[in-house]
Formats: sequence, C-alpha cells, structure tokens
Amino acid sequence: MALASRGQLWSELGITPTTLISLVSPLLSIPCCLLLRATPSTSARHVLGALSGLLLALSAFGPTIWVHYAVLLAFAYSAMCLYRRRCGIITLLGTFAYLIVCHVAYDSGSARRDQGIDFAGTLMMVTLKLTSCAFDYQDGQYLSDPAAAAAAANSAAANRRPIRGADRHLRDLPSPLEFVGYMFCGGLHLTGPYFEMKPYLEWARHEGVWSRSARKTPFLVPLLTALAWAVPSGLLHLMLKPRMNVALISDPAQVWSVPYVARWGYAILATYAVRTKIYYVWMVAEGSMVASGLGFNGWVTQGGTSAARCSSRQARGEKLAGARGRRGGQPGQEDSEPLRTVLGERSLNAGGADVPALPKVVADAAMLADSDEDENSAPASRTTLRKTSSKARPRVTVAAAVPQLEQIDSDEEREREGRGGEECEAEVMEASWKRARNIDIVGVEAVTGMHGFAKNWNVRTGEWLRTYIYERVTPEGQKPGVLPLVLTVCTSAVWHGVYVGDFLFALNMAWLILGSRIIYRYHRTIPASSRLLSLTVSALHSLYSFLGANYSAQGFILLSASQTLVAYQGLGWFGTLVPLIPVALSQLGRLRGSRGGTDVNTRHSKVA
Repeated sequence: MALASRGQLWSELGITPTTLISLVSPLLSIPCCLLLRATPSTSARHVLGALSGLLLALSAFGPTIWVHYAVLLAFAYSAMCLYRRRCGIITLLGTFAYLIVCHVAYDSGSARRDQGIDFAGTLMMVTLKLTSCAFDYQDGQYLSDPAAAAAAANSAAANRRPIRGADRHLRDLPSPLEFVGYMFCGGLHLTGPYFEMKPYLEWARHEGVWSRSARKTPFLVPLLTALAWAVPSGLLHLMLKPRMNVALISDPAQVWSVPYVARWGYAILATYAVRTKIYYVWMVAEGSMVASGLGFNGWVTQGGTSAARCSSRQARGEKLAGARGRRGGQPGQEDSEPLRTVLGERSLNAGGADVPALPKVVADAAMLADSDEDENSAPASRTTLRKTSSKARPRVTVAAAVPQLEQIDSDEEREREGRGGEECEAEVMEASWKRARNIDIVGVEAVTGMHGFAKNWNVRTGEWLRTYIYERVTPEGQKPGVLPLVLTVCTSAVWHGVYVGDFLFALNMAWLILGSRIIYRYHRTIPASSRLLSLTVSALHSLYSFLGANYSAQGFILLSASQTLVAYQGLGWFGTLVPLIPVALSQLGRLRGSRGGTDVNTRHSKVA
C-alpha cells in the first residue's frame, strides 16, 4: 500500500521511473568513492572500484548490462593484446559500431525524451574510456622500444615540438584487474566524466600527486560546493519538467497557433528542463570524482602555475644564488650544471619508471649539432644556438644527446629561473580539480560567445574529441581545416545516437560557432574609444549565442527529423539564417581588402 501511494506521488509530480533512476544513481557513487579514497591497498582499490561500479549498474539497468560490458571490454583488451600497432583505431571502430547497434536496437532516444537514462548512456562512457586506453597504449609503444623512442624523439626535434600526449602514453599493457577497475571505478562510468588510464594507475598506486608523501588534499569543500550546485539544479529540473510541452514547438497543428515570442519561450523552457537535469548529473559526478581523489590535478598557483614547476624554479633560483656567492656575485662564472638536472625528469610510462624528457633533450642536442664549434671550443649559449641553421640537421640518439646537453650554460636562462622561483614563493598554492570538472555552469549561463559555450559544456568529452579525433585527423604540422571539424562533429553525433536530430544539433552548433568567431574577431578590432559600439556588439553577440544555443538544442531534445525541422521552422530558422550575416560580411570585407591589396579578415584572425 505504501509503495502504491509512493508510486502515485511520483506520477503526480511527473517523475517517471527513468527520471528517478537518473537522479538517484549518481548519488550512490559518492559513498563508494569515499570508500575508495580510504582504501590503502592498490589491489583492493581495483577490486572495490570494479565491484561497486558493477553493482550500481546492476541496480540501475539489470543484469543485461553486464553482457554488454563483457562484449566491449573483451573486444578492446583483445585488440590491445594482439595488435598493439593499430589497437586504438580498431577499438574505436569496433566499440562505436557496437554502440550504434545498441542505440538502434534499444531505442535509446526514448529514455532521453522522458528525461531519464538507459544503459546506452553508460555504454557511451565506457566507449570513451576503452578508446582512450587503447590509443594511449598504441601511442606508448615507442617507450618499450629504444629504436622507436629515438625515432620519435628525432621527429620531435625536427619539428621543434614535444611528443603529443606523452604524459598519457602507456608503456606496459594494464593487467586485467587494472583494466576492469579503471572501467567501473566507483560507478563513475554511469554518468562520467571520462578520464585516462594513466592518472587512474597513479591514483591506485599512490604515485604522482597522490603519493603518500605528497601534501594532503582537502576534498570536503570542493565536494560540498559541487553538491551545492547539484541540489538546486535537480529541484529546478523537477519543477520545469511537468511544464515542458514540446508539442507547442514541434507539432505542426499547434505550433502556428502560438505567437512567435511565445514559441521562443516554450523552446527555452524545454531547453532548461533538460539542461538543469544535466547540471545535476554532472555536478554530482564531479562530487564523486572529488570524493575519490581522482579529480585532483595537483597544486597550482592562483596564476595557474603548477607546484612542481614552482619547486623547480625555486631550486634553480637557490642554486644560482649559491653559485654567485661562491664566485663573488659575478655572472657567467657559476658552476656548469647538466641540463638534464635543470629540466628535471618526468615519468612517461605506466610502470612508474622515470625516463628523461626525450623531446626536449633531443631537440636541444639537435640545435647543438648545428653549431660550427668543435669539441674544444667554448660551450654555446641557447641564444647562439637559436640563430643556427636548421638545414641538414643530423640524427641524434638519446645516449649522444645527454653528454652534449651538459655543456649548455645560459646565464640569461638561469636568471629567469631565479626570478621565477621568487615569484612562485610569493603566490598562494591552491588545489586544482580540473579533471573532475565536466561543466562550468557560470561559464555556460554567462557566456558571451558560442566558443565559450562549447568550452564550458561537456568539457571532458570535448577533450576526448579534440585529443583522439580532431588532432589525429589533422595532418602533422598543418592547421586544422574544415574536414577535421566535420569529422569531429559527426563523431560526436554518432556517439550520442544515430538520430537526425543529433546531427542537426551538431551541425547547427558548428555553423553558429563559425559565425560567432567572425563576430569575435570584429569585436577585437573596435578601438577602445568607441565604447558604445563595443558594448552594442558585445550585447548582440551574447543574444546571438543565447538564442542560437537554445535553437540548436531542439534537435537534441526532439531527435526526430520531422519534429526538429518543425521546431526550427517555428523559430524562424534563426540558428540557420542569422550566421549568414557575419559570414557574408566577412566575405565582403575580404573582397574589399583584396582589391586594396590587404586581406582585412586575415589580419583580424591573426589578432584574434
């Protein structure tokens, strides 16, 4: 009787079972993550994390979800074991194909329309984790092969850039226990956010910023802060959902009976009914990451400088001061110090073994090889090395690089490091929880441009798209063009589900971001004396972004192609037609600039 009355109460409030699951399941992960934080043993963390995540998934979606987990994990781990050279792309194609089949077979969009979640949501998060782990293991194969390490370092030296993503690369294959523990750690796979295997292993082993000798992290304040954002967002969602009537903006028989301004009101109301639920889920997930400690990135200054860099600067400053004291304060007479010691060492593998920072070491050695000085000449400074020609640079090995680097001694560089240590010493250190943050609510709601909306919304998934899709399809050494952007947008749409509404949402967002960039560039060219014009453009840009985001979101909410097109038509095709204005004006300005011999838009883009 009590259960029947309770179910009737939920029905009267407009709360469906899927909505209730989406509100309760994320909360249950917080006590699990607190238990993991208090667990000292590495193996116990893997076991408890996997068991808690699997049990939470079982309570939310039933035993069927375990079958899907088993298929995805077995496929990805087999690819990593059998074909490391291409395991990343194999895992990406295989897991995405399986995810698409689940989206279609189980109609994952129906749960989204009910403002709830189904097991497709957790499969989406597992897919991100599997692909990132496979790519990081694929990219880290050079760490276990000296020849491949030298080749990668030579390539980095030739391009004068570090190896991309070296801090995420895995040298060794994770054990099955580590692999399963990473996938289901504390139920974080239910709603996210995504994180890489490398920091998980360091957290489980008490290494890096989580070492037992490191400074303790106060987690209670950021945990309560995340919950303080989550609770009102969840309550606001429960208030808005019963008043959400998508038929007034998607039903052809009703949409034209509503005034144009009222249509915008209903569209914004529908968007906020969905947005507040997402705020709730992601802020609770952030609290779980904070509770476990996985979301901790280290100590940084208020200016964003990491604690490790500050310590390095301070140490170098102390050495410089001591050397000056021994030499009577005369510059240029300090004891020479190997650059490998100055730069420090960083761990680039999953096993925790320290190896030199290969890209920086070999790049500096390659610059040394360009100089015309013989072995008996005085050591060349970095200023001299930068002026040497980069043609016909000889290939160097790591073994040959380090002895040459020990000759480098730059007074100007060490002066700068000494001053940097003094500046860091004066700044206050604070804990960074960047890995836990998937959304910045203030940044989304107070956004002044579409680029800011994309930057603050679904941050971790956006980082996955940028790292494993956008940067990989961009040719090395070239600027990204239209093709990488289109492929990234399509990947995001397929990941959400094979619905036309998702594709229309993603394409409209890309189109709106293009127009927003042009407006931003123009705003940067307005002189400071024209304050009224600057405020007017800023206000119009904010209005453009607010209405454009709510316009595009109708595709994400409605999913159906026919309903989405009706909603877009009822809103006057705002997000489709309005970006044409800045794009057309930009092209007109480019034509005028080319006639006068100057490309105005190119100059503006360089400034922006």
